[in-house]
Amino acid sequence: MTGKRKSDLTDLSSDAYDLRNAVTATRIVLDHCLSMTDPKDGATWRTIRLLDEQQEALCFLMLKVERMSRDLAQALDDFEPNRGTRQ
Repeated sequence: MTGKRKSDLTDLSSDAYDLRNAVTATRIVLDHCLSMTDPKDGATWRTIRLLDEQQEALCFLMLKVERMSRDLAQALDDFEPNRGTRQ
């Protein structure tokens, strides 16, 4: 494998892990915001309020993107077996 291609795969794998981490953090923050409905708990007029079905669909999609980015990063790591695996 050429040095440039190996570098590209390393960058792509790193980007996939970064994407997974960003999606995970976003899902956690959204879950927290969506669960806050009482002003005593810190909810404000800006707090996001969705129907249960909308919240479930949003979380499902975030989890799907999280899994896809993790699987992509793992596939890239497996393709380049001399690299260490990141979590």
